Amino acid sequence: MQIGSFEFKPALWPTIAALIIVPGFCGMGIWQLSRAVDKQERLQAYVQSEQFGPANIGLDQVFDAQPGFRQVRLTGHYDIQHQFLLDNQMQSGRVGYHVFTPLLLTDQHAILVNRGWLPQGATRLDLPVIATPEGSVTITGILSPAPGYGMLLGDDIESDKVWPRVVQAIVLTRLQREMSGELAPQVLLLDPAEPGGFVREWKIVQFGPERNRGYAFQWFSMAAAVLFIYIGVNTRRIRRVSGE
Repeated sequence: MQIGSFEFKPALWPTIAALIIVPGFCGMGIWQLSRAVDKQERLQAYVQSEQFGPANIGLDQVFDAQPGFRQVRLTGHYDIQHQFLLDNQMQSGRVGYHVFTPLLLTDQHAILVNRGWLPQGATRLDLPVIATPEGSVTITGILSPAPGYGMLLGDDIESDKVWPRVVQAIVLTRLQREMSGELAPQVLLLDPAEPGGFVREWKIVQFGPERNRGYAFQWFSMAAAVLFIYIGVNTRRIRRVSGE
């Protein structure tokens, strides 16, 4: 392809590389933008719920697969016999657990309540003593997706059948097999003002959407840089023969 006094003549392998790298970088940028939009929607939903205070919601809303990061109020009683300790949770430089206790809403329906952080004992065999309110309770908190997790190596649930059960991730479909009844597809982050909990410093998002937008800009910039380099190394000035 000739444009004025320049000729664009791309080689095979640089072209293949550019066709892979540029769309890949753009795809990562688009993904980061979608993450920013998702986080912005979460924050806006939570701010709106704060303005109106905790809402009393029904069982159908608890089991809604699309939680809105709302402040809600639920009534039930804690399943003291089946509690989970999410392993390797840090708080102020100390390692410990997040305590997840099922709140039984009916005989066959429950939601996991994250009641906060407790420190690990002197050894991993020293499980914390979990004081749990008995009888009917009405609690407030933030309706939220279960915490994310990375790649799981091996069994994520301790197999010794000791309660409370230490787990490496909150995988609701797996935890449900450890107890009777159906678990809601989301969890409740117990409000810090509520009794019956431990250390609670909840974050709706780990960092704001502006960081994802910054990452997106970086990916798009790298895609543009690769494209400019590709064009530059495959374009040459046409030398005119003297006398033409």
